[in-house]
Amino acid sequence: MISVKAKLFLTAFLFLSACGAPPETAESNPTAPSNKGSEGYRLTPNANNLNFVGHIPVMIEARSGGTGSWKLKKLIGTCHLKSSAFTASVGTWKSVLLPSFGAETPDMTVTCNVQGRETKTKIIKSVNLTRRHYNSKTAAHALVGLGIVGAVATASAASQRDKTKDLFGYPPKIDFNYGLD
Repeated sequence: MISVKAKLFLTAFLFLSACGAPPETAESNPTAPSNKGSEGYRLTPNANNLNFVGHIPVMIEARSGGTGSWKLKKLIGTCHLKSSAFTASVGTWKSVLLPSFGAETPDMTVTCNVQGRETKTKIIKSVNLTRRHYNSKTAAHALVGLGIVGAVATASAASQRDKTKDLFGYPPKIDFNYGLD
């Protein structure tokens, strides 16, 4: 007879195994993008020197208001994205597919102008989205009550992955806060 503790451990292990899938690109068989901007961006000549991996969706959000999310007001505007590999323009609160060039994905400058306010600029560094995914899963599993067992199972899965297949790109959400109204 299996004890209740063993059943809980087995359930937690199976649950963690099922929900630990790493992020993927927005397409299953990526082909090199054209320079026509059909995805919302234009490639620069430097992009020819990089190995295209796929597209990563990114949303830019702009807000004003206090510190509580219920006090924040959405701001509408336009943002210009520029890296050594591409340029793009996108409205706030809209998603754009950006190219990923693996570990060589260049940093990006994002400049936003919303509703007549001052222009703000941020440098967005390329990140290892696969590692970020596993780090957040490890913390979440520890917090939802699966404790050490959950954290260890997720960390174990992360350490055994093929790191050459890690996905690099930009954070899925870029925030601009314009302070109090």
